[in-house]
Order: sequence, then C-alpha cells, then structure tokens
Amino acid sequence: GFLIHLFMPHGLAEAHFRIRREPLAFLRRHLRWLFLAAMPMVFVLEVMRAQQISQAWYTTAGRVVFIAADLGLAVFLFIVLRPTSPLLDGYLRQRRDGWVDRLRYIWFPLAFLSPMGLAAVAASGYFYGARYLGDRLLDTVLVVVILLLVRAMFVRWLGIAQRKLALLERQKRQEATLEQTLQDAAGRQSETAETKAQTEATISQISQQTRQLIDAVAAVLLLIAVWYVWDNVLPALAMVGRHPLWTLNDQEQITLGALATALLALILTVIVARNVPGLLEIVILRRLPIDRGVRFAIITVCRYVLAIIGMVIAFSEVASAGPRSSGSSRP
Repeated sequence: GFLIHLFMPHGLAEAHFRIRREPLAFLRRHLRWLFLAAMPMVFVLEVMRAQQISQAWYTTAGRVVFIAADLGLAVFLFIVLRPTSPLLDGYLRQRRDGWVDRLRYIWFPLAFLSPMGLAAVAASGYFYGARYLGDRLLDTVLVVVILLLVRAMFVRWLGIAQRKLALLERQKRQEATLEQTLQDAAGRQSETAETKAQTEATISQISQQTRQLIDAVAAVLLLIAVWYVWDNVLPALAMVGRHPLWTLNDQEQITLGALATALLALILTVIVARNVPGLLEIVILRRLPIDRGVRFAIITVCRYVLAIIGMVIAFSEVASAGPRSSGSSRP
C-alpha cells in the first residue's frame, strides 16, 4: 500500500522526487497485478503457518504456494528491472558508463534469479530454509528501498537549498551593485557578470560535494545494514570477522573484523572531510554575515576535527579487539 501511494499520480515520487510520469505509470501497472496475485498467496501461506493443523499439509501445499509466489516475483523483477524497461532506460542513459550501468549484467540477473533460486530450494525439500532466506531477502529489499527514499529526500533538500542559496547570492550581488554607483556602467556590468559566473560555479561545486557526501554515507549505511541482516544467516561472516591476524601481546589480538571496521572508518573519514565543506556552506556558513576568509578558517578547523575524530575511532576499534583465545598460538 505504501508503494502504491508513493508512485501514485502526483504522489511523492512525482511531486517531490521529480520522477517522470511514464516510468511511474509503467511501475504502477505492474505493481497492480503483482499485488493482486501475491496478496492471496501470502494470506494463504500465513494462515497455514499460523494454524499448524497438519505439518505435512503445510510443507506440501505451503511449498506450492511459496514457489508460485517466488516465480511471480521473479517475473515482476525481470519485467521492471530490465535495463531497457521504461523505469530504468532513461536513468541509465543519463548515467552512461556509471557504476549502475557497468554492473547491469550482474545486478539484473541477480535480482530476478534470487526468487527463482528460493523456489528451487523449496522444491528440493528445504522449505523452511527457503522461507527463512526469503524473509532475509525481503528485509534486504526493505533496507534498500528505505535508503533510496532517504537519499532522495536529502537530494531534494539539496536542490531546494541550492536554489535558496542562489537567490541569496543574487540579492547580495544586487546590493553590492547598488553600492558601486560611482563606477562607470561598463565596468560595473563586467564585474557583475564575472561575479555571477564565479558564484554559480561555487554553488555548483558545493552542491556536488554535498551530493558525494550523501552518496558515500548511504553506501556505508547500506553495507552495515546488509551485514546486520545476513550476519545470523551466514555464520561464515562472523567467523571471518573473528579471524585473528596478529597478536599484540599475550592477551590481545587484531582480528580481521576489527581491521576492516577501522579501514571503513578511515575511508568514511576521508570522504566526509573532503566533502563536508559543501554541507557547511549550504546549511550554516552562507547564511551568516561573515566573509570568505572566516568561512575558510571554519571549514579548515572542521576538517581537522573530523580527521582527528575518525582516526581516534579507527584506532580505538583496533585497540578494542577481543582478547586472545586460550587455544590460539602466537604467529
């Protein structure tokens, strides 16, 4: 129901996220038949699991319903997520040679083959395992959708803030122009045009930095969320994280998980420190009556503070690695 309201005509996706009507109409048309086909199947499956009158009946009839639902979902994903579909064709054309376009031969087969794989697992007799993996897969899709919506909201906010910033800079230029009435008209027009071009370039650079920061934070949150969802399903992830690399002393050792977390913190620190000036400019500094030198000093100090905080977090993560187990030996 939330997706229908999200993609409805003049809804949130069209009015605020600026998605064109043709892709939304295409998506609504296929969501309609998916919901009409999936809702009875999900209802029957959940009722059968809740009643638990006959375990054999649930594992046989429930398996058939589960396989049918997965196959329907696979057909829906194949139609909607095709790179040439109305939903993604325009997006991929605008971002030609981007990561999404380059990896389309990976994420597209993975998207519609995952439900088919779950259907095959259920048909092979591992019905409970297939249901559990299906729940984790739905949780992953839910996390991706939520992150996409949050990112779109921040990008929308960035566009509004960019327009407000441009209007503010235009007012400042007009006030500066009025104060230069003693200058000749040609010199004033030349200076005003040059100042306008520099301001537009600066605003565009600030917006680009902020967008890169939003994308980086969204990617890191996605990795953390996916790890959290699948950590209990794949014990190998936890085993890899606890794998010891080297021992500091008789009590502490550095694990692969701690080192990976520290490297992730350092990478995120570098990204934030490089792109946080744009966010500060849009949110705070451009609205204050301070000159460019003071703004530069504030941005520099914030960069150093963020770098120090990131390094402290990274090294504390390595230092807080678990104690050495009694059965491990010094490398």
